[in-house]
Amino acid sequence: MAFFLKASREILSGFLEIKEDPIGTHVVGFFKNSMAHMYSDKIYSKRLLEKGVNATPLSDYYSHTNSPQGFVFGYGSASETEVMDGLNIIRQTFSEE
Repeated sequence: MAFFLKASREILSGFLEIKEDPIGTHVVGFFKNSMAHMYSDKIYSKRLLEKGVNATPLSDYYSHTNSPQGFVFGYGSASETEVMDGLNIIRQTFSEE
């Protein structure tokens, strides 16, 4: 978990606030205010999946329409190389906007 947290905080710091789950193998990345004018987490999730990165929309876990935007990342089975590749794809996708 330490590798994923450090790498995601460095690579995605301009876009997401990364919060760890101390009892699991998931991390939540909340959209920063700079992302508020962008697309929803569902749209980004779809774009990322098309590029081979599975980032579950945080809004899927909420029943109300004004839910926090971001992603739930599972990284338990990913190698460090896969993590770095995925994080760079996410950064590139956010930077395209």
